[in-house]
Amino acid sequence: MNIDTFRSFYDVATYKSISKAAGLSHISQSALSQQLSNMESRFGVKLFERSNKGVELTSEGRTILKHVETMLQSYDRMLEDIESFKMAKSIVIIDSYYNLSNSSIPIVLYNSKKHFPTLDIRLNNTAIDNIETNISSNISDLALSFKEPEDNSLMYTKLLDDTLVLVGPSNFNGPDSITGQDLSKYPFILLQDQFNIKRRLQLAQEDYREHLPLNILFTVNTIDMARSSVLKGYGLSILPRVCIMDDLIKGTLKEITLKNISLDYSIYLLYTPNNYRLMRPFIDYVKRECKKIYNII
Repeated sequence: MNIDTFRSFYDVATYKSISKAAGLSHISQSALSQQLSNMESRFGVKLFERSNKGVELTSEGRTILKHVETMLQSYDRMLEDIESFKMAKSIVIIDSYYNLSNSSIPIVLYNSKKHFPTLDIRLNNTAIDNIETNISSNISDLALSFKEPEDNSLMYTKLLDDTLVLVGPSNFNGPDSITGQDLSKYPFILLQDQFNIKRRLQLAQEDYREHLPLNILFTVNTIDMARSSVLKGYGLSILPRVCIMDDLIKGTLKEITLKNISLDYSIYLLYTPNNYRLMRPFIDYVKRECKKIYNII
């Protein structure tokens, strides 16, 4: 089996359609069906359930898809590296947990081009569970995460300390500080992601066993949606300060103090020992510039 076969399998799994995947690969449906049949024969398992509505992965197919995704990412990275040699440029791929991409850290990366003009820096949104695997597999070079790595072979450095803050629209006419129990008095837009804000709120109380009521208007999974909802006056939300720093400085969002509740966290830069040797000047630059952000916030 060649890489094109795995890419066709990936396309079929993604679009749940043999005809769409065949169109992307510019081959006939019958030829693609034969490729899938050969894969099933080679692995000795059924990859798809076929119906009039399209195709669905079997449990075996879902397992194989995880490995194929990693394989294709590694292959594409290899092609990018080869191309970078031709262009006399070095590609630096940085994985970032989705909601950290909204922070001020991309500004640091943008400014770094003045000091490292030969670097082709690419910031990718990545699920938190895939970050360490991507670095270990050399799919990415660096990663931004709010968690220390579980893999002991990886190196990391703390870029900055931040906190989750309660914010409302600029015309919020409530008190400047409230208790956790007072939150129930206001419509609340919950950022439901792996920051696990609801759980953090519960544990941050003096008596974490006491139920913390929330008047949840609706739930969103990105900072952009939560921020936009607050700006429109729909309710309050709790967001990472570093991601809304401009709004706080300009006054478009108003910070409301949560009495006796601390929601601190840290942002880390992850990398392999080999990448630290190769990119130490760039990594040290990012660390220095992020300290400047910390001094602002």
